[in-house]
Amino acid sequence: MLQQLNAVAGAVGLKMNYSKTKILSRDQTNITIQNHNIENVEQYVYLGHVITLGKPNQDGEIKRRTLAWGAFGELAHILKNTSISINLMKKVYNTYNIRNAEIRGRTKIRDIVEEITKMKWHWAGHVARYNDNRWIRRIL
Repeated sequence: MLQQLNAVAGAVGLKMNYSKTKILSRDQTNITIQNHNIENVEQYVYLGHVITLGKPNQDGEIKRRTLAWGAFGELAHILKNTSISINLMKKVYNTYNIRNAEIRGRTKIRDIVEEITKMKWHWAGHVARYNDNRWIRRIL
């Protein structure tokens, strides 16, 4: 299937980036496309979300906390400076933050985790209704 995707993409002038292409699958089969091995992974990060095959884990939350502490660390020289007035520190500390849900609402961008979950169930429904001897039914 990936060979076909690569061929169709090449026909319209697109190139697959083999170093960024990953396989997220329970089956750890080695896949090679044009002499490039595609890496099997158990999870990957897409737009700040950790995507896994199993149930959602807390890695995404941990990553967001780490990023938040990193942002705080960048402002630590201001927030810990005793010569800066308390009112100025409050302004820096209480800067307006927009939550991701609000940003997605304004930009009409859907949450990737919800979309992938919907696609998984949609695809599983199609596969469950197959009556013939397709390769996908055989591997499931």
